[in-house]
Amino acid sequence: SMITIFFSNLTAFRASLAMAAEIGVKEAFSSQSTELRLLIENLPSPSIVKLTSDKVFNPIFGWKIPKELRAALGKGMECRNKLIHTNGDSIPELSNQVQHLLNFTYKWSRWWSCE
Repeated sequence: SMITIFFSNLTAFRASLAMAAEIGVKEAFSSQSTELRLLIENLPSPSIVKLTSDKVFNPIFGWKIPKELRAALGKGMECRNKLIHTNGDSIPELSNQVQHLLNFTYKWSRWWSCE
């Protein structure tokens, strides 16, 4: 039904946003030092909720991510896990949405850049 398609797309969209945020957070950590980069690249990472927690994020970056945003990221990762681990048919759709989000981010990254 149309309602099922809408909620399926909404879940995939939330999951793709959370995955893009996870990639961004890991990139931010990696850019801070060689040691952090090596850890992020070679070891299983904690969840994005843990990476953005006050105990982990604040000492490295000097500011806090609002807990409401961390909660939203956690919900997005729940959507991601639900899609990937329970419904293999949704993976191509999720992949397309992630690709669109990454393309958008790349196009705007030149504008955000200070170069």
